[in-house]
Amino acid sequence: MAHVRDLRKRKGGYTGDNPWQVRFETPEGVERAENFRTKPKATKRLNAIEADKERGSFVDPAMGRITFAGFVDLHYRQTMVALEPSTRARDESYLRTHILPVFGTKPIAAIDYTACQAWVSELSTRRAPATAVKAAQIASKVFKAAVKSKVIVVNPMAEVTLPKVERGEDWFLTPAQVQELAEAMTIVAPRLRAFVWLGCYGGPRIGELLALRWSDIDFLRRTVTIQRKVIEIQGVGLVEGRTKTAAGRRTVTLPRAVMAELEAHRAAYGSAGAEDLVFRSADGAPTPSEQPAPT
Repeated sequence: MAHVRDLRKRKGGYTGDNPWQVRFETPEGVERAENFRTKPKATKRLNAIEADKERGSFVDPAMGRITFAGFVDLHYRQTMVALEPSTRARDESYLRTHILPVFGTKPIAAIDYTACQAWVSELSTRRAPATAVKAAQIASKVFKAAVKSKVIVVNPMAEVTLPKVERGEDWFLTPAQVQELAEAMTIVAPRLRAFVWLGCYGGPRIGELLALRWSDIDFLRRTVTIQRKVIEIQGVGLVEGRTKTAAGRRTVTLPRAVMAELEAHRAAYGSAGAEDLVFRSADGAPTPSEQPAPT
């Protein structure tokens, strides 16, 4: 049973500065002890422990001494197994590049709101707002997992002010401009002519175009089905996965002119394999060599 004892009365005595010891068991039955200078402080701590255990909010102080990196390795990565491969690769990249270098060696319970806000503010000075926001979101997920695991009491990222991500202005090409761009591609990057036509009239994102396979195109019904995407992860490269939501998986009907461009593209650069990529470089890489890497 939890209690307070005076270490000076034990056999052999005690000469330290904190003679009042609180002895208790965690909800898992693990024995713990904490020492204090005075009996009132020890008694106050004992009462707090008992109240937290009663409420189900007890956090083992010993668990809080685990480092941020240690918690990620031992606990958080287990929660990542259900993520799409592309999402998992992205999160790992952010952890490795932006989060672990700052928090990795610190005890997770010692990381507070002030440290988190300072990190986000500093990161915002050298990275785009969207990068800082995504890094903060991933760090927050780690802290939330730590709260659920009863390693810390609160998520120190919860009240952090994030930079504002300004949405860029959308630009829409006229049919004449689409034609002009496609003709330019015929000269400088012919493998991208159909890429331009499909991108402008079908609406796929660049990553969705790069993941498109011939089996996704129905030439009889003039449709293209979007169900995969490719993203570029810093330090990893191109990673393919399914679109994030069910709404993102869609079938789009295309104009006859666009289908004609895809027919011509298949005749010039396609292959017999239904699962081969529609847009690829001459050596079969998953992105045309002339196409800038997606951001």
